[in-house]
Amino acid sequence: MFLNSRQPESALLVVEPDALVRGTLCAVCRDLDLAQMAQASSVAIAEQRLTEQAFDGLLVSIDDTDSGLTLLRRLRTGAWPTRTDAPVAVMANGCDAATAHALRDLGVRRILLRPFKIRDAVHTVQRLLEDCQRDALRQP
Repeated sequence: MFLNSRQPESALLVVEPDALVRGTLCAVCRDLDLAQMAQASSVAIAEQRLTEQAFDGLLVSIDDTDSGLTLLRRLRTGAWPTRTDAPVAVMANGCDAATAHALRDLGVRRILLRPFKIRDAVHTVQRLLEDCQRDALRQP
């Protein structure tokens, strides 16, 4: 049996209140050795994690309370060690024109609409990681 001892190069933070969705997505991504996956069940926990560690990208659930959007606004203003231009994807129940405009202004690169299959979420993470790698090559 071959064991891969290579550590994934990128660290992603998944902010999702649903423990089943969050846990399953992170477990699958870890099993596929895609990235170091950190989890936060709320924006408050995500803010603490962002204070403690810089992440290469984020996958954030946005909801009706705008707390996810507030988190993204704070990220973009440099509130934490994570790069202000770090790649971000969101999970949402829907996306009207005003939300799409706000997400575009916040530099969100991908939107994953619920309900989604786990393979679609993993594909979103893979694309987010490609963005992380592409951005890392552009850094001086």
